[in-house]
Amino acid sequence: MLRCIDLAKRGAMYTSPNPQVGSVIVYRGKIIGEGFHSKVGGPHAEVEAIRSVADPDLLKESTLYVNLEPCSHHGRTPPCADLIVENKIPRVVVANEDPNPSVSGKGLEHLRASSVDVMTGVCAQEAEAINRPFFHQQLVGRPYYKAKWARTSDGFMGRQEGSEKSSHISSDLANRWVHQLRAESDAILVGSGTANADDPLLTTRLVDGPDPVRVVLDPNGELRSDLRMFKDGGANIVVSNVDKEEGNTLFVDANENIYDVLDRVLMERDLVKILVEGGAHTLRELERAGRMDEALEIIAPMTWGNGLKAPKVAGKPTRNYEFGPDRANQYLKPVLE
Repeated sequence: MLRCIDLAKRGAMYTSPNPQVGSVIVYRGKIIGEGFHSKVGGPHAEVEAIRSVADPDLLKESTLYVNLEPCSHHGRTPPCADLIVENKIPRVVVANEDPNPSVSGKGLEHLRASSVDVMTGVCAQEAEAINRPFFHQQLVGRPYYKAKWARTSDGFMGRQEGSEKSSHISSDLANRWVHQLRAESDAILVGSGTANADDPLLTTRLVDGPDPVRVVLDPNGELRSDLRMFKDGGANIVVSNVDKEEGNTLFVDANENIYDVLDRVLMERDLVKILVEGGAHTLRELERAGRMDEALEIIAPMTWGNGLKAPKVAGKPTRNYEFGPDRANQYLKPVLE
């Protein structure tokens, strides 16, 4: 199953809003086929794994492993449960049941009704971790917001206004990781203050991957019109005080709760995995609105003594990472002090 999860991760940049799924076929203790879901609309992992088996006759004595329940409905592709039954695969091992109401339990039920021996819950926690945004969107009904910020070891994320000192914090290795996060996200979110002050591109440049849709929260209509994001042809959404479309940018009027509007606009466009890169005010408001589902705090071994204070997270991190001189802490459903 861990091999299934590793395969599933290969589709991280291109499967959303679908889940990441990998599949392995084992005959007498030996892997004879494997595959993963590589892009939306493409073959599912089970299909790729079955196709990869050189001798189809071996399928009748094999076990198929997959990290998510095989589908039983016609979507963009035919049902995988039907394909498993058609190929007379006698045993299927699954990590997670699919939370999608169109699938949930139905694929497993179909397999069992067809005399397939089904085992579930194998490496369930590890499998759920790679599809946390998908599970969240299906069960909660809104996008998954992952906040990211970098700070110095003494707790600052930005220089004081007017300072001429460098505001660079994270290492090159940590920056590459952030760009990987961008490539695996559907959208990247910042507040208008950050956009106006930094004029960021918010693109994926340090790794080979797609650029996320750029989203700016600008409820008071303060966003500068000369920003680089308006000129490079990439897609933008601005939650503002007007409804209009200009070039590559959609402006949406936040005439009600701004986060309810944000959720609706993103869900309508199948934008599920949202990376939030600040600034400090946006991060704190996101947490107050109950939208901070995950936080990644990068800590660099430097001290500034003063500046803009970074958010402080209560409690212990769920996971730790190291990127050269930097470390990063992951928090699930973080609470900011």
